[in-house]
Amino acid sequence: MFMTVLAQDAPAVLPNHSCPQQALRLVEYISEGFKVKRKTVAVFFDVAKAFDRTNKSWSTSRLHALPSAYSAYVNDIPRPKTGVQLALFADDTALFLRSNCLRNILPLLQRAIDELTQWLRLWRIEVNPEKPVMTYESPVFAHARPDILYDLQVVQNKFCRRAADAPWYVKNSTLHRDFELPTISKFMKDASERFFDIASNHPNPLLVEAVTYELPPPNHFCSRPRNVLIVVCL
Repeated sequence: MFMTVLAQDAPAVLPNHSCPQQALRLVEYISEGFKVKRKTVAVFFDVAKAFDRTNKSWSTSRLHALPSAYSAYVNDIPRPKTGVQLALFADDTALFLRSNCLRNILPLLQRAIDELTQWLRLWRIEVNPEKPVMTYESPVFAHARPDILYDLQVVQNKFCRRAADAPWYVKNSTLHRDFELPTISKFMKDASERFFDIASNHPNPLLVEAVTYELPPPNHFCSRPRNVLIVVCL
């Protein structure tokens, strides 16, 4: 009976639910948007550590050991009322929204971010700033066509400009320098170098085999993930 009132946004901690189902929900939401030429913007929050109001430290691993306790812990997380979608992936929280232009998305998404930020502060939940959103699992897709990655860079540029309230004449390169923020392609290449270095020396032979192959030429029609290692980043 207790479980029936818990958050349906957190299927990973409900019976017969899992994180992949939330991932599927997000993917299908984006796919449906593509059909009607809608853009989707998603913001992910990675929970590093959770605290209760008495300052007693709780690790998320301990909370996940008691699924009902973790569900109760996040059950009062704010649900946006502006069309912004909420999804919980274990330690990760995602807010996402689609529209025909970014100008319609960003104000509503920012409002939802502000509400979630207040809730995180109330419960003294720390967010890990070291896991970038658009580049999550990037070694797997960093070899995508340059025009695809350019679209991601455009989104990052827009968020930088909005965060800094920068006038039109301030260059994107200046904003990245001031924020000490690498470009999407630079971050992905650096992350891929670390990823493939670890994978090629991994004790699991199946993983070593998966990353051990001869790279196709840079302009080959079928590139592979390690192709990102030979890309020149700006």
